[in-house]
Amino acid sequence: RCAPASTLGGAIASAMSGPRRPYAGAARDFVLGVRCVNGRGELLGFGGRVMKNVAGYDVSRLMCGAFGTLGVLLDISLKVLPLPPCEITVARACDAAEAIAAMNRIAGSALPLSASSHDGEWLRLRLSGADSAVRAAAAALGGVTVDNAATYWDALRDQELAFFRAPGALWRLSVPSTTPPLALPGAQYIEWGGALRWL
Repeated sequence: RCAPASTLGGAIASAMSGPRRPYAGAARDFVLGVRCVNGRGELLGFGGRVMKNVAGYDVSRLMCGAFGTLGVLLDISLKVLPLPPCEITVARACDAAEAIAAMNRIAGSALPLSASSHDGEWLRLRLSGADSAVRAAAAALGGVTVDNAATYWDALRDQELAFFRAPGALWRLSVPSTTPPLALPGAQYIEWGGALRWL
């Protein structure tokens, strides 16, 4: 599920991995190979179509986050995973310090966590996997079960929430997940178990 204007090339070129990134891996971890056109108009190919195919430096992964500066992407071979059979999002009200502590505590447990965020008021935790494991984890965590949670996570991934539409500069900071709330003015949004801070 992607925003109507989203493209696979754009996701790879910008390396925007979304809320599942700390639990499933970054976009670059799924790139097996690419074909591209460089600034001289040369057609280049790197990597391949299977997992064990790279000898030497894996140039295809350099394309992630390069914003097209290394070449225009024509073809991208990716490793894909099936959608989890069950997903439940639970939420509870808390402040940022409590949310960061909870995210780190839960990430260190065996619960099937696949996304976490704190919007300044609500801590949301998405659980993904086998039906019985997800339901048991949701019951253990408590909180309120979020209806239509997929819409929320898609909007967060595509930066379509009201937070991202506010006027002014938007900063994206990558910090250690245990970093306390940043003493900076303005609203903050926390993702990736505390490791990604939007200001």
